[in-house]
Parts: sequence; C-alpha cells; structure tokens
Amino acid sequence: MRINPNFNHPNLSLNNNKTSFKAVPKASYKLFKDTGDMVIYQLNKSDIPFLEYFRQNLGVFFKKHNISDESRCEIIDKALEAGVDFLKEEKESQEKVKVLLAVSDKKPCGLLVGNGLKIDQRSGKYVYSSRKNRAKSETELDFLSTWDSDKRKGVGSALIDEYFRTVKQDEFNSVYVRSEVPQYSDAIDFYSRNGFRKISGDYQKLCLKKGDSNYLTGEYFDSKDLVAPMKATAGRINSTIASTSKAMERNEEISHLDTDLFELFSINDK
Repeated sequence: MRINPNFNHPNLSLNNNKTSFKAVPKASYKLFKDTGDMVIYQLNKSDIPFLEYFRQNLGVFFKKHNISDESRCEIIDKALEAGVDFLKEEKESQEKVKVLLAVSDKKPCGLLVGNGLKIDQRSGKYVYSSRKNRAKSETELDFLSTWDSDKRKGVGSALIDEYFRTVKQDEFNSVYVRSEVPQYSDAIDFYSRNGFRKISGDYQKLCLKKGDSNYLTGEYFDSKDLVAPMKATAGRINSTIASTSKAMERNEEISHLDTDLFELFSINDK
C-alpha cells in the first residue's frame, strides 16, 4: 500500500472545529539518551475526527519530517483505521478500548491501539482477546508503532508502560500480542524487554477459521503473516511498570487545554 503524500481529506481542514484535539493527557516521560520529553494522550470518541485527519495526511506528515519507511507508514495507517473503528464500536458499558498517542516537540511519534473490541462468533459475546477461551481475563495489544526512532529513544517502552497501567485498571491479568515476522522481527526483542514472553517456540501462521474469535469491525491482518504469539502476565506487567516508570521519570502532573490541531501538531507544510 502506498499513501499519496499530496492527498488531503476534502472534509477536514485545520481551521475546522472538527479537528479540535480533546484527548486526555496521561503522563509525561523523559526519553532515553537525553532525546527530549514526551506526553502520552489517551484518545476517545471525540478524537475520531483527529484520527481520520491524521490518517488522511499521513503521507504529508512523513514527507515533511523525512520519514521514508513505507512499511512503517502502512502499519500506522492500519493502526489509525483500527483505532477509529474500535472507538466507534465501543459500548458505553465497556469503555476499555485504548488508543494512546505519544507526542514530542509538537509531533506525534508513536501510536498504540489495544483492547480492540472483538466478537466471538460462537457465543456472540464481546471479547478483548482473539485467543480462544481467554476473553474474561486477557486482553490484546492490537497495534503498536513508533517513528523518528533515530531521534527519540524509549517511545515504545513508554507507550507499553502507560498501556499496562490501563490494563490493570480494567482488571485484565494478562496481555496477548501477535508479533509479526520477519519484517518486524526486531519487535520480538522489544516485547521481550517489556514483559512479554513467547507462548510457543515456533512461529505460527495466523489462521483464524470460522468459529474462532474475530475482529468486530474488520480483519486487520493478512492470513499469510507469520507471527510469534507472546503474552505478558500480571507479574511481568507489574515488574515492567516499576522498572520503566522509574527509568523514564514518569510524571502525571501535567495540565491540558483544548487545542486546535494546527497549534499542537506540525502536520501540514503551512
């Protein structure tokens, strides 16, 4: 998939009130190797126009900031799409979907989508993990991507830390993730450093057959993908939170005012 760097969504503009950014700031983190500070925001339904706008201008953003990794651009596009769909489908009584956006120096630099609402085709019940028989206690980290990795160190670890905190609040005791290979093989090492362990020794084909749990709003996977199934248990989640938060000097004392998208993010060439 290629994203047109000159494409702009006709219905969204920086001067439109629809792009007002009302996400909730969760905490700031001091990034590794003195690469700056970062704030993580939790997005909700009111931020769907922003997510749609960012997705439609993703090519512009990457071009302006000299980011040329097309595969990374593709996974971010999928994550933004999933974030919008999951937020639209989330029920008021089950507000557990997490869309976390990392921002540093007025630029988005990371995105995590977790707890995506799914439906078990056998029972018709809503679930949060695509693994069989794990729906009640386990949730799933659906997407995680960072960029500007040569300039900012630790964005992914901070996103995992913040996500793990929300997992505990929502009373899940484990997190499942499908780490894709080989194109994202370095992700296995990353997840291992952040509390995850491989469930089995061999890579697996991602094959969801009729009757398995599936995504409620679409199929955000390729059936030909190879994945390394990994899981973070409650003990590893607590350990990762303790070590990461201390190393990155997490701080919850941050203020927030509704801000126009153009003022907060440097996306267009204006």
